[in-house]
Amino acid sequence: MDNDSTAIGEERTGSFFVPSLFLSRFTMNPPSTLLSLLLIEIGLTFGLQVGIVGQISAANSFVALISSFMVGALSVRFSHKRLLLTGLLFRGLSAATCAFSTSFNTMLLFFSLNGIGGALISPMTMSLTADHFQGEKRANAIGWIIMSMPVSSIIGSLAINYIASFGSWRLPFLAFILPINILSLIFVTRGVPSSQSQRTHSGDIDIFKGFTETLTTKTSLACLIGTVFSAASIGGFLVYQASFFRQRYLVSTDFVSLMFIGNALCMAFGSRIAGRFMRSVESRRLWALAMILGGVSIVSALMIPNLWISLMLALMVNVQLGLAFTSANSLTLDQVPSFRGTIMSLFTAGNSMGMTLGASLGGMILLRFDYGSLGLFLGLLGFLAALIVYFWAHERT
Repeated sequence: MDNDSTAIGEERTGSFFVPSLFLSRFTMNPPSTLLSLLLIEIGLTFGLQVGIVGQISAANSFVALISSFMVGALSVRFSHKRLLLTGLLFRGLSAATCAFSTSFNTMLLFFSLNGIGGALISPMTMSLTADHFQGEKRANAIGWIIMSMPVSSIIGSLAINYIASFGSWRLPFLAFILPINILSLIFVTRGVPSSQSQRTHSGDIDIFKGFTETLTTKTSLACLIGTVFSAASIGGFLVYQASFFRQRYLVSTDFVSLMFIGNALCMAFGSRIAGRFMRSVESRRLWALAMILGGVSIVSALMIPNLWISLMLALMVNVQLGLAFTSANSLTLDQVPSFRGTIMSLFTAGNSMGMTLGASLGGMILLRFDYGSLGLFLGLLGFLAALIVYFWAHERT
């Protein structure tokens, strides 16, 4: 996008543009927060072990992975705003149907609709931001949008735990998650303009060119592979974190809810200091450092037999998550500037693939071994991510 079209895009955005995208990303965390917080209760409802119920997260991530490849192609043919609205509709439908799941299989199916929604929402919020802003304004907007993740974790963990206390794990889907999606639909409809340049030129674009440029360039491919291992390492830890503390130390759901607030604050802190560090440190170096520290923290948190030390290390994992996610977005977004919708869809696919690996293989490890073995596995994935990003990914301008 040239400077003239970007300037026009900035003029067309109103005061609700960034809040609308903020709220869109806000909708992505509550379902996974509910699953992590109430995994044991869901298992009791269907008579299943935690390791098996955790496969809901793996299935959701797998669906998101497949959907992301389709979104990468659709993003050059359809309005980014339209795709964002479609993603919000899928997540609203998932919330409404999960609340009435009658079996584990139907829960698996309905929760997986979140994967389709996430595959649309995550890349489209970033692409819309790049469509309408550049330079410092774009960096500031991305910072605010990413901040929605820890904010939604804080609000979501409190709301979900409180609402569930009045009934069961089903009630938060209807009383919290569904209304948030409806509100976001209203905000995006009213507050987000479509990209004029995208509508004008999309018909002339080869939908496969973005995939070709991304997957045949060493540095962009390294970003995507690094994303897979990063998401598998930290994402797998976050899926089983609450169950670890509840089963190992017999803490209450209230304790875990407060821990989630601490997680969110630590992630927000990590995101903010990442923005400062990236002024003087390359994004790839910061990403690699975050994954090394994250791997050490994960292994230690799941192996050291002390509640408060484990809790402190778990909070440190979330600081490193903020560092890694912010630097990864920054490094990946400009790898293929002409096809940001495509590469950010593949970035989302990488996150989904990583979450699938972390949740599914992590669940299998728990079924046969223990949390210490899980920590070693996830820590190794973090070290692999650091090596790939440091040696093969590079800044592109």
